[in-house]
Amino acid sequence: PVVHRSALLTRDGRTFVLAVEDGVVRYTPVRVGISEGERVELLDGVAEGDVVVRGEATLRLADGARVALPPDGAQARSERVEPRS
Repeated sequence: PVVHRSALLTRDGRTFVLAVEDGVVRYTPVRVGISEGERVELLDGVAEGDVVVRGEATLRLADGARVALPPDGAQARSERVEPRS
């Protein structure tokens, strides 16, 4: 799986993404692989199709925060985890 670099958070030497599960944000530890430009491969922690928060919102949302995802096609600060190509 691959995410935008802005989806990654580092705290206390660990790397996380903010995964959205049933409208709730969860800090999810990940293991980073190859990074190419703005895209970063994740070796563990999330799967293709999971939704993660990216950009400035990663700094403002707490674990357990409730969020509403915009309808498909709308601009968002979240993205689906993509397969590595």
